Amino acid sequence: MSSDEDAAWIAGIQRGDVTAFEATVRGYGPQLASFARGLLGAPDDAEDVVQEVFWRIWDRRQEWRPTVSLRAYLLTAVRNRALNVLAHRRVQAVHRATDGAEAIVEGGVDAVVALEEAVAQQRALERGFAALTEKQRTAVRLRYSDGLAMMEVAAVLGVSVSGAERLIARALRVLRTEAAGSATE
Repeated sequence: MSSDEDAAWIAGIQRGDVTAFEATVRGYGPQLASFARGLLGAPDDAEDVVQEVFWRIWDRRQEWRPTVSLRAYLLTAVRNRALNVLAHRRVQAVHRATDGAEAIVEGGVDAVVALEEAVAQQRALERGFAALTEKQRTAVRLRYSDGLAMMEVAAVLGVSVSGAERLIARALRVLRTEAAGSATE
């Protein structure tokens, strides 16, 4: 979208212009949903996050004043909301793990073996992702999956352009190292 078009949409939304709001949703919704799916993995959760962001914008339209480009603002809002969802998932996982431990005690040896295999698979997956910080994962996704310019990546992450470049460079080094290490196992 052009900056003139974005400025017109922002002004329209602030005035309560439903047409401007719908144009913004149509213009940015698919990209935001794709970005949220990359962060959350679940399409339904991603759609909910995007809808929540747009709903909050509309609900607070009179005082809404984005200080960065509309695209960067929306991506930042989706990222922040997705991080909240991920935090909620972690809390739920702790509760499920507690319930699962009770089932293992009741299930005997077969349940213990199945759990050990599942834990080993989960740890193998987590090692690859754990090597990157959240900002590194997001920076790489924004740059390569979503095709954002480095300036936009920086704006979404709240860092300088050189900071975004360093995040991506470090992330790529870590990913190469992890890939090389797993290939030799």
